[in-house]
Amino acid sequence: MDFLPIFLNIRGRRCAVIGGGEVAARKVSLLLEAGGAVTVYSPKLCAALAELRDAGRLQHVAERFSEGML
Repeated sequence: MDFLPIFLNIRGRRCAVIGGGEVAARKVSLLLEAGGAVTVYSPKLCAALAELRDAGRLQHVAERFSEGML
């Protein structure tokens, strides 16, 4: 890890993750564990993220991200 984690209370807060690959999946797992309400912006999702989406644990916007989406 190149950076130290920061300690924020994100419980119930909206969190955006750009990208749907394995790296994004690791970050999403941490955000969910901390109680974040996660939305993933990516045309495709890796298997781990698709499973979380199907379980209702995250929102998925199946489009390429643009600044106007936030």
